[in-house]
Amino acid sequence: MGVATPPREDAYLAVTEWELLAEIVKLCDGAGPPVRWVHMAGVRRERCPWVPGLPDLLLVGSGTCCWRELKCGSTRVTAVQESWLDALEAAGQDVAVWTPLDLADGTITRELPALNSRPG
Repeated sequence: MGVATPPREDAYLAVTEWELLAEIVKLCDGAGPPVRWVHMAGVRRERCPWVPGLPDLLLVGSGTCCWRELKCGSTRVTAVQESWLDALEAAGQDVAVWTPLDLADGTITRELPALNSRPG
Protein backbone atom coordinates (compact mmCIF):
# COMPACT_ATOMS: atom_id res chain seq x y z
CA MET A 1 0.00 0.00 0.00
CA GLY A 2 1.62 3.24 -1.17
CA VAL A 3 1.46 6.63 0.44
CA ALA A 4 -0.54 9.19 -1.53
CA THR A 5 1.55 12.07 -2.78
CA PRO A 6 -0.09 15.46 -2.29
CA PRO A 7 -0.52 17.56 -5.42
CA ARG A 8 2.46 19.77 -6.19
CA GLU A 9 1.61 23.44 -6.33
CA ASP A 10 3.84 24.07 -9.34
CA ALA A 11 1.92 21.44 -11.33
CA TYR A 12 -1.13 23.70 -11.22
CA LEU A 13 0.52 27.00 -12.13
CA ALA A 14 -0.15 26.38 -15.84
CA VAL A 15 -3.94 25.98 -15.40
CA THR A 16 -5.79 29.03 -16.72
CA GLU A 17 -8.83 30.63 -15.12
CA TRP A 18 -10.93 29.49 -18.10
CA GLU A 19 -9.81 25.88 -17.59
CA LEU A 20 -10.59 26.07 -13.88
CA LEU A 21 -13.97 27.63 -14.66
CA ALA A 22 -14.77 24.85 -17.16
CA GLU A 23 -14.12 22.19 -14.50
CA ILE A 24 -16.26 24.04 -11.95
CA VAL A 25 -19.10 24.36 -14.49
CA LYS A 26 -19.00 20.59 -15.10
CA LEU A 27 -19.28 19.97 -11.37
CA CYS A 28 -22.13 22.48 -11.02
CA ASP A 29 -24.07 21.00 -13.92
CA GLY A 30 -23.51 17.47 -12.61
CA ALA A 31 -24.68 18.20 -9.07
CA GLY A 32 -28.06 16.92 -7.99
CA PRO A 33 -29.88 19.24 -8.29
CA PRO A 34 -27.60 21.32 -10.51
CA VAL A 35 -25.93 24.30 -8.89
CA ARG A 36 -26.78 27.47 -10.82
CA TRP A 37 -23.79 29.57 -11.69
CA VAL A 38 -23.12 32.99 -13.15
CA HIS A 39 -19.68 34.00 -14.38
CA MET A 40 -19.43 37.73 -13.88
CA ALA A 41 -17.33 38.40 -17.00
CA GLY A 42 -20.33 39.90 -18.82
CA VAL A 43 -21.28 42.07 -15.88
CA ARG A 44 -17.86 43.68 -15.95
CA ARG A 45 -18.80 45.49 -19.16
CA GLU A 46 -21.43 47.51 -17.30
CA ARG A 47 -20.65 51.11 -16.46
CA CYS A 48 -21.45 50.82 -12.78
CA PRO A 49 -18.87 52.15 -10.31
CA TRP A 50 -19.31 49.04 -8.13
CA VAL A 51 -18.52 46.42 -10.76
CA PRO A 52 -14.69 46.42 -10.54
CA GLY A 53 -13.51 43.71 -8.19
CA LEU A 54 -16.80 41.78 -8.16
CA PRO A 55 -16.01 38.07 -7.56
CA ASP A 56 -15.83 35.82 -10.62
CA LEU A 57 -18.66 33.45 -9.72
CA LEU A 58 -22.04 33.53 -8.06
CA LEU A 59 -23.09 29.95 -7.27
CA VAL A 60 -26.68 29.22 -6.17
CA GLY A 61 -27.83 25.86 -4.88
CA SER A 62 -31.26 24.85 -3.59
CA GLY A 63 -30.19 25.62 -0.02
CA THR A 64 -27.75 28.49 -0.10
CA CYS A 65 -25.39 30.48 -2.31
CA CYS A 66 -21.79 31.60 -2.37
CA TRP A 67 -19.39 33.91 -4.18
CA ARG A 68 -16.02 32.69 -5.44
CA GLU A 69 -13.03 34.53 -6.85
CA LEU A 70 -10.90 32.36 -9.14
CA LYS A 71 -7.13 32.71 -9.15
CA CYS A 72 -4.62 30.78 -11.21
CA GLY A 73 -0.88 30.84 -11.66
CA SER A 74 0.79 33.71 -9.88
CA THR A 75 -2.24 36.03 -9.84
CA ARG A 76 -3.32 37.37 -6.47
CA VAL A 77 -6.43 39.03 -5.09
CA THR A 78 -6.29 42.79 -5.69
CA ALA A 79 -7.25 45.45 -3.16
CA VAL A 80 -10.55 46.17 -4.93
CA GLN A 81 -11.36 42.43 -5.06
CA GLU A 82 -10.53 42.11 -1.38
CA SER A 83 -12.87 45.02 -0.68
CA TRP A 84 -15.72 43.18 -2.43
CA LEU A 85 -14.99 39.91 -0.62
CA ASP A 86 -14.94 41.75 2.73
CA ALA A 87 -18.21 43.58 1.97
CA LEU A 88 -19.98 40.37 0.92
CA GLU A 89 -18.73 38.53 3.99
CA ALA A 90 -19.86 41.39 6.24
CA ALA A 91 -23.31 41.02 4.64
CA GLY A 92 -23.40 37.37 5.67
CA GLN A 93 -22.41 35.87 2.32
CA ASP A 94 -20.15 32.83 1.91
CA VAL A 95 -17.04 34.02 0.08
CA ALA A 96 -13.70 32.44 -0.77
CA VAL A 97 -10.95 32.30 -3.35
CA TRP A 98 -10.60 29.08 -5.34
CA THR A 99 -7.43 27.97 -7.12
CA PRO A 100 -6.59 24.86 -9.12
CA LEU A 101 -5.24 23.36 -5.89
CA ASP A 102 -8.76 23.58 -4.43
CA LEU A 103 -9.97 21.48 -7.34
CA ALA A 104 -7.12 18.98 -6.94
CA ASP A 105 -7.52 18.54 -3.17
CA GLY A 106 -11.31 18.09 -3.35
CA THR A 107 -12.29 21.39 -1.72
CA ILE A 108 -14.47 22.45 -4.66
CA THR A 109 -15.98 18.98 -5.02
CA ARG A 110 -17.01 19.09 -1.33
CA GLU A 111 -18.27 22.67 -1.28
CA LEU A 112 -20.51 22.62 -4.38
CA PRO A 113 -22.93 19.86 -3.24
CA ALA A 114 -23.20 21.60 0.16
CA LEU A 115 -24.94 24.49 -1.61
CA ASN A 116 -27.93 22.19 -2.02
CA SER A 117 -28.25 21.78 1.75
CA ARG A 118 -29.98 24.29 4.00
CA PRO A 119 -27.54 25.99 6.38
CA GLY A 120 -28.03 24.74 9.87
